Amino acid sequence: MQRDRNHKNWQGWGLLLGIGIVLTTRPALANSWTPLVHTTYMHLFLGNLIIGYIEGSLLAKWFRLPRFQTVSTLILANYTSAWGGMLITVFIKSGITFLTIENIHIWQWIFAIFMFLVTLLIEYPFFQISLRKQSEATVKTVKSLLVIHGISYLLLAAWYVAQSQTSMLTQLERVPVDTLDLPGQYQLYFKSSDGVQTMQSNLTGSNIKSISLADFQTQQLTIPKEPHSPDRRLIRRGQFFDQPILKLAEDSDWDFYIRYLQGRGIAGLRNRELGQLEFEFTLETPFAHWPVRHATHLPGDFVVFQLGDDQICILHPHDRLIALVTRGREPFVVAAGDEP
Repeated sequence: MQRDRNHKNWQGWGLLLGIGIVLTTRPALANSWTPLVHTTYMHLFLGNLIIGYIEGSLLAKWFRLPRFQTVSTLILANYTSAWGGMLITVFIKSGITFLTIENIHIWQWIFAIFMFLVTLLIEYPFFQISLRKQSEATVKTVKSLLVIHGISYLLLAAWYVAQSQTSMLTQLERVPVDTLDLPGQYQLYFKSSDGVQTMQSNLTGSNIKSISLADFQTQQLTIPKEPHSPDRRLIRRGQFFDQPILKLAEDSDWDFYIRYLQGRGIAGLRNRELGQLEFEFTLETPFAHWPVRHATHLPGDFVVFQLGDDQICILHPHDRLIALVTRGREPFVVAAGDEP
């Protein structure tokens, strides 16, 4: 009878997990179902069940503990640490404003170490409850937690790393914007990071000045609608939803795209008939999912775009260079001769 009751309890948990997966993955599917998104949901809903089962079985075997109670406790520990860690990560990221393409490669490792320590603290009480009747319970709790959770965290971290997309960090060189040979006949318009103030500057982000919303909107009216033309759409499998980037470089044989179903990175090719992408730069990790938005292709094959929430960057794909121009959002570029 006890076994039947336990079986029904597991069925109930499975049903709840299934409902949770369906309800919470719908927004992700509506945006982009990338490998990292899939990994995150697998970890949050199903992975913790598997990890907790393995950890609990090991702990029960090592210290001759009741298996069902120990496994149940560590499954709860893993769900608590995973969801608690996720909420802590979201809270911390919302309060940090200094992260940019220039420093995220360092801070990602700092965040990973910090989250390991946080999850240790969260799971410690659960290990302690399981080992409370053991002699030298505190010592055994610390040792078993470091070994068991340490191994599972490293394996989980390796899984996340394998599913992350970091080509924007690993394949591009970060340089100061004033070292780029930018076309000088263009003006950059954008909004401040909070979206309140409208701004104007040159392409290097210097000579920034505030302008009225009316002037900003007037300049927006000069933006061509060319990127929506059907002849620039890619129709090969996996590329149908790639968004052509506004092209002001009329003599360039390059076409650039935002990959909406591939982490919203930036990609380019020179032969639309073949549809073979020659590069793709994306940044999607657990600590930095920064999609590309509001991009403009300039002469010299430079691309001005918004990265993440409020970074305005310039990319030169051929030389594999990227530079942070300034902080802001919704950038667009207007040729000096096109200004009203």
